[in-house]
Amino acid sequence: MTVRRAAAGIYTRQHGTYNIGFVNNEGGEDETQFENVKSIRELQELFSGFCKENNFPENTVLYVERA
Repeated sequence: MTVRRAAAGIYTRQHGTYNIGFVNNEGGEDETQFENVKSIRELQELFSGFCKENNFPENTVLYVERA
């Protein structure tokens, strides 16, 4: 699943901190957190950069939750 799909109904227009759960390269569940996110687009870009840095696929999102 993608960040946009997982965040549907959860994301608000207020700046916030979001946790993203995903499947890592070893097949295990993992989580990362992004603070002061201003838009769903920014959240997608932050997660995309995180995935590129760590060689994770971007379409393994399990959930997005507001922290």
